[in-house]
Amino acid sequence: MRDNNFFKLTHKEIIEVESLFNRLTLKEKIAQMIMPYAFGNYASYDSPEYKRLKKLVAEDKVGALCFFKGTVYGYAHLIDTLQSFSDVPLLITADFERGIAMRLIDGTEFPYNMAVAATGNPGYAYQMAKAIAEEMNAVGVHQNFSPVADINSDPENPIVNIRAYSDDKEIVSRFCEAFIKGSIDAEALSCAKHFPGHGNTNVDSHNQLPLIATPLDLMNERELYPFKKCIEAGVHAVMIGHLEVPSLEKEKGLPSTLSYSIITELLKEKLGFDGLIITDAMNMYGVANYFSAADAAIRSINAGADILLFPPDDDIALDSIFEAVSNGNIPEERINESCFKILSAKQSLKLAEKKRINFKSIPEIIGSDRITSIAQEIADKSITLIKDDKNLVPVNRLNKVSCLTITDNVETDTELFFQNHLTENFTLFRKKILNSKSSNADYEKAFEIAKQSDCIVLPVFVRIRAYQGGFSLLPEQAEFLNKLFKENIDTILISFGDPYLITSFKSIGTYINAYGDMKISQKAVVKGLLGKIKFEGVSPVKLFL
Repeated sequence: MRDNNFFKLTHKEIIEVESLFNRLTLKEKIAQMIMPYAFGNYASYDSPEYKRLKKLVAEDKVGALCFFKGTVYGYAHLIDTLQSFSDVPLLITADFERGIAMRLIDGTEFPYNMAVAATGNPGYAYQMAKAIAEEMNAVGVHQNFSPVADINSDPENPIVNIRAYSDDKEIVSRFCEAFIKGSIDAEALSCAKHFPGHGNTNVDSHNQLPLIATPLDLMNERELYPFKKCIEAGVHAVMIGHLEVPSLEKEKGLPSTLSYSIITELLKEKLGFDGLIITDAMNMYGVANYFSAADAAIRSINAGADILLFPPDDDIALDSIFEAVSNGNIPEERINESCFKILSAKQSLKLAEKKRINFKSIPEIIGSDRITSIAQEIADKSITLIKDDKNLVPVNRLNKVSCLTITDNVETDTELFFQNHLTENFTLFRKKILNSKSSNADYEKAFEIAKQSDCIVLPVFVRIRAYQGGFSLLPEQAEFLNKLFKENIDTILISFGDPYLITSFKSIGTYINAYGDMKISQKAVVKGLLGKIKFEGVSPVKLFL
């Protein structure tokens, strides 16, 4: 019987895990360590996507799946069906940092982590974790790849930014701890990411391998601190980021996900973490650009990873690991250790008893008034009035107020929502959107609207996106704003994305941070502009104004 009882199983449960473990072949044990991707949209039984997933589960016997985009009933139906094909219950995971609406077109949407931290109340992180767990459990998802334990040390970080709670290690730690406790109380698995810390870089690991040049003493004092606190709080899993960290790994160009020094010597031995160790998606270019699918899989397992998330080729990952064990390049005990841990995690969730989904409970839980009200309350408490030199908030309804929206993309329903919601609650003088395809004539028209107005409400949508590589206003948009601000027209600048936007326009008199473009945050801003609520948020990042 194995010593590691991280998941606090009873003696009887440990015996059940041992019995199941002993029935598995080497190939089946390795398959437990593979976590392919899945989409939760409708798929006919004859579709290539459905056949791929059925083969992975019924024939290859993979142990887990990570779900991405889909619908509530698409998730539930597909997960329920795939569980029926699996001898060992599948561990179903998803990235629901800001609620299941992050991946599903239905479900409740929560603010970004930085918005949650702006409330100053870690209790909201606890409530959020429990609410997300309720909704995801209803569709058969067991693990949320959250919380984000990165410290956003670099304001130009193109992928962490508002996904982090703060640039302060203590704030990050307190909110991570609360989120983990909420997940534990809701019987869902949490996962701290991206170890050993993705915050101090301006490179996105989706595109290339970021270099974390932080010295060892500062890594210990700052980047690793939230992860230590997460471990103390009982986090179930840690996700390893694709990061080059010379202070922790001597081999040049070796990602953390393939580093024995970082995974085994640091995380497992020095920090004493005995839970699940999961790689970030192995198809990301931060590792896939530099290592073959086979080499990356073998190196990661030897480094100490328990689960390979989203290998670029599942068959290559499975076969290459099996061959490496067979020829002695991976010790079989390395496989046994991870497989037993994975089976223990499943046992702790009682997945054998919860294998099938209760479809009747879905509409009672997902999108309920109770859960949506929690999300809206967090948003209402998060909006931060950074400065208001002329006391323009709340807006004077007797003035001619216009809304000029700036977006770094072609506008979608998200950008249109703010103007429309503002119009529903307040009679605007004029409104216009300037997007990535706006012409010189569009900018001239917007400038004329501004000069005819008493006050401009100026929402700006500049946001981080995976694989984008950076975020900023377009040159013509920045030029327009600088020209506008010189006119000394009363202007309320609102950032629905990058919280550091004001550092490029320090002369602006009124500035609001919403920390994201979720509709609940947009609603909260409108409430505050109209005086229905007070803006109570406090910036969790330093803006150096």
